[in-house]
Amino acid sequence: MSKELFSSKIAQSLQDKFSTEEIKLDPSGIHKDEDVLSVPPSLIKEVVSELLLEYPFIMDICGVDYPSRKARFDVVYHFANPEKKRRLRLKVKLEENQEIASVVDIYPGGDWF
Repeated sequence: MSKELFSSKIAQSLQDKFSTEEIKLDPSGIHKDEDVLSVPPSLIKEVVSELLLEYPFIMDICGVDYPSRKARFDVVYHFANPEKKRRLRLKVKLEENQEIASVVDIYPGGDWF
């Protein structure tokens, strides 16, 4: 299965499971193995739990500040499956003073960053 189809399949599965259009896939035009999945903050733990089956490794967690946006911050997670040579970037938009649940209980390696 191609990487593009694989990411689309995951996005569709998550949209169906959580009955929401807020989960969006943005296929990368530059790096075909780094598609971007956007999810609402309320679903972060549920979505990340589902991703663990296909992406057993968390590579990075970082934050990006966009001062001109209402949802000013992005929390960005980078996941990988080295055996299948796949990566996925997950983004969650947050407003100032909005909190997000930790995923360390799902990916203990996330505590390293």
